[in-house]
Amino acid sequence: MISVTEKKNCCGCGACAQICPQRCITMQQDADGFLYPCVDNRCVECGQCEAVCPMLHKRIPDRRPTAYGAINRDSEIRRKSSSGGVFYLLCDYVIRQNGVVFGAAFDKDFNVIHAGADTLDGCRKYMGSKYVPSVIGNTYEQAKQYLRDGRPVLFTGTPCQIAGLYAYLGKMRNHENLLTQDIVCHSVPAPVQWEAFLNTLRDGKTITGIEFRNKETGWRSGSFVATFDDGSVYKELYSQTDYMKGFLRGEYSRPSCYDCPFSRLERQSDLTLGDFWGVEGLYPKLYDNKGTSLVLVHSKKGKRTLKHLAKGLILKKVRLDYAVKYNPAVADRGSMFADVKASNEN
Repeated sequence: MISVTEKKNCCGCGACAQICPQRCITMQQDADGFLYPCVDNRCVECGQCEAVCPMLHKRIPDRRPTAYGAINRDSEIRRKSSSGGVFYLLCDYVIRQNGVVFGAAFDKDFNVIHAGADTLDGCRKYMGSKYVPSVIGNTYEQAKQYLRDGRPVLFTGTPCQIAGLYAYLGKMRNHENLLTQDIVCHSVPAPVQWEAFLNTLRDGKTITGIEFRNKETGWRSGSFVATFDDGSVYKELYSQTDYMKGFLRGEYSRPSCYDCPFSRLERQSDLTLGDFWGVEGLYPKLYDNKGTSLVLVHSKKGKRTLKHLAKGLILKKVRLDYAVKYNPAVADRGSMFADVKASNEN
């Protein structure tokens, strides 16, 4: 039976709930809004939940990634993307093969949920950064069924969500039709903080749209933009909103994020996408303040996929140490949260 004695030992991936044959595990919110497994009295102690827990059975690959800087040649797609627009091409590649893409999208209340889409238009809702934990639901189960049906699957998410997917799939983790892409993940912030921020924004109005990193003020200084039913707009540099300032300082991240075993250079995913911070000084020809993606390739499958996307990209292989030099969220979790960890210990 899965049991969370210390919250730092659960990443909330939901693999345990989806594997349970008795359906006796549900993911329940704690006081901060984070999801943790709760087991009811139907449990027969089959042990499957513990067997698929990626935190109990950590798989740390020993492969070092290959790094690239990338820019989508379609300026409109790049404008609508948080970084360089690689994700859209990845979706297009899979959809053209009659595949299904799983990603994180806002629901009508601007919570973030994982879902699947089999049209390119349906994938648009997955574009753009969303600094809110996504509810994984039963998407591992759905992905597995699509693989059984012979359809290609692109599953995207945080590094721990990809680890949870692979653990859930078991022997199917190496399925030829499965492609995985994670993100350069800073951490996931407390949902109650997000809801409190939304309530402050609403002030009696209805939110109709949210962008965490609108590029009208540039890629490096993107803006948080919320639109409302009365036509009004709230706009502020995303790093200066109260919500993002606390998140970036790590003040209310999930306990497991402070020492995450999955956010590292060696990852289980095929590809990692993120911002290529510092590119203006390292590779100035890849910089115009409109967004440059960092792409880390972890597998032969990821390498083949990137090759298929190359025609739509300005693509340059870069030094790995340069790729992560100004982005501690790629691999240096310890230094990124050093101040928070120290304050928690005192």
